[in-house]
Amino acid sequence: MIKDSASADIESKNSNPTSKMIIASRLLQLLSLLIED
Repeated sequence: MIKDSASADIESKNSNPTSKMIIASRLLQLLSLLIED
């Protein structure tokens, strides 16, 4: 049941466009830090 709830949570997050924007912005921030360093 834990795996099912976790996968369902991931699916719901993936279906949310705003969460995709947040994840993308975080990835961009990490990339910018790596490039600067």
